[in-house]
Amino acid sequence: MSSLHEGGRPTARRSAGVPGSVWAATGFWLLFALVSFFAASDSLAADNRDPEVDLVTSQLGPGTVGAKPAMATSGVIAIVVGMVTLSLVLLLLSRRGWSRFALVSVGAFGAISLAWDARWEVFPAFGLLLLGSVALMLPASHRFLRAG
Repeated sequence: MSSLHEGGRPTARRSAGVPGSVWAATGFWLLFALVSFFAASDSLAADNRDPEVDLVTSQLGPGTVGAKPAMATSGVIAIVVGMVTLSLVLLLLSRRGWSRFALVSVGAFGAISLAWDARWEVFPAFGLLLLGSVALMLPASHRFLRAG
């Protein structure tokens, strides 16, 4: 093999930057986290008062009807999913290859929990889950995460 000083052809150097597919995946996962936070705020801000509960309570007394919990469980799950997604995106950008598997797992759990609660946010969440997963499957993403 000839070196550059001996007149040989210089070899192509790989870019040390983050490839576009990883940036695209990062964007999709950040949007997924935003959808999750929006679903949480929408769930926690919802008025849990049911008019029929008020009617029965006024007729039969305050101890006859059990109240709904003060904090919606789906809202708490959505907040946790959003925070974990943000931390996994940071780990993805720091070349932790295992974070792509964790991102897909947490994303699937978050989307399924939104679907279980019959939230309309499940549609953009599943779309962003799909786009973020596909962006992480591209060869440039694998090379970037394997080099770290």
